[in-house]
Amino acid sequence: MVACALSVIDRDGIEGLSMRGLARIAGCDPMTLYRHIPNRAALLDAVAEAVLSTVAEVDPADPDWNFELRVLARSYRNAALAHPKAVVLMVTRPQSTPLGLHARSTLAVLGSVLALLTENGFTPAEALTLYRNLFSFLRGHVLIEQQESRDHPEDTEDLVRLALRSLNGPGHSILKSLTSNLSTFDGDAVFERGLDSLLAGAVVGRDS
Repeated sequence: MVACALSVIDRDGIEGLSMRGLARIAGCDPMTLYRHIPNRAALLDAVAEAVLSTVAEVDPADPDWNFELRVLARSYRNAALAHPKAVVLMVTRPQSTPLGLHARSTLAVLGSVLALLTENGFTPAEALTLYRNLFSFLRGHVLIEQQESRDHPEDTEDLVRLALRSLNGPGHSILKSLTSNLSTFDGDAVFERGLDSLLAGAVVGRDS
């Protein structure tokens, strides 16, 4: 049922998923679905959990914590790229419930990251801060990347230049010089630079 729901979202978006429509695809009465899942919100939670469960796990015993976090981060982004119409669920559903009610896989990721970092010399508080910073970056990046590819494919260099033509004020000359940069979004490069900066900052923070 969850796999079927995810396929509907991949095709039609979140707004295209309904319990009645899912029952029709499954060839059953809608009431049959409600025996397994109480409502649409719970179904969306399950879909988010299914996507997040594909994210690679870290090895807490690996002495190269930087490598492990990079693998985790890239795997999270790959899951988002594989299901762009479910990105909002990946980002928002785990945050919509108290920590104690989070899905088991979400808590497992948190636990394994904390174990990895504390085994490599971070204090528990430092490890939790790095985990939070990492996932704040990941959630923000995948949302922006999904929006750029979905909502602004028509942002050609000429259109951006036209939009900036009438601007005057601090920084606007810099904006105009970046027309070609503003009209494109290199998700790979932005992601890797951001990840480099975040992890480098974690090392500096430990040493200060």
